[in-house]
Amino acid sequence: MKKRCSRCKKLFLTIAFGEDSRVPSGLQSRCRKCCAREKIGSYHNMSRTQKDQLFKRIVRYRQRKVNQGICAYCTRPIVKGTQACKRHLHRRRNQMKRRTARLRKRGLCIRCGLRNRLVPFRFCRRCRIAAVEANRQLREEVIRAYGSKCRCCGESGLLFLSIDHVFNDGAEHRRRLKTGQAAGRSVYLWLKKRKFPRRRFQVLCMNCNYAKRLNGGRCPHETDQNTHPRPTWGR
Repeated sequence: MKKRCSRCKKLFLTIAFGEDSRVPSGLQSRCRKCCAREKIGSYHNMSRTQKDQLFKRIVRYRQRKVNQGICAYCTRPIVKGTQACKRHLHRRRNQMKRRTARLRKRGLCIRCGLRNRLVPFRFCRRCRIAAVEANRQLREEVIRAYGSKCRCCGESGLLFLSIDHVFNDGAEHRRRLKTGQAAGRSVYLWLKKRKFPRRRFQVLCMNCNYAKRLNGGRCPHETDQNTHPRPTWGR
């Protein structure tokens, strides 16, 4: 069955029209493409304040759906720990893969897609600087949430501190996260998303963390205090 669009005057199958329960036919008078063009045009004519208000309404609406266990983009149940269903997660993942491959082939930054990437990195100079700064702020936020001080020796310099897995299961944890090369950032995001759990994680300086690994899971400051005494600031 076919129907003519009241705007472009073209003949389409009824599947090309959206539903409208207010009319006897149950279909909109304009085709989906014409409706989309009208919405895009009205959005571009909005002021900055109107766009911000629209964005806030969309965010609140999607958050209400997620709180009810419904995908933010459809009516299917969400995957635990996300805001979307399996279908939309898979679609988004494929879209990002295609976009990244297209930009890398053209030699463009995979973040902004506007400027040439900085060889051998995947980002342009501006996006790389922004990413480094964002990673630094995220790391400092996580370190401060766990005390900003080595739990063993008392070192408080942020550049010396790191997150340690109390039960020595860091490798298994990173494998479950499927982090690849960005292990630190993925772990920090995981901790922040879960409100910084305390039982399995602590702050250690790099010396204590590495020595703990070589000493079978316990820092030498604990197992052999005569040979490896704690520094004076940790006493």
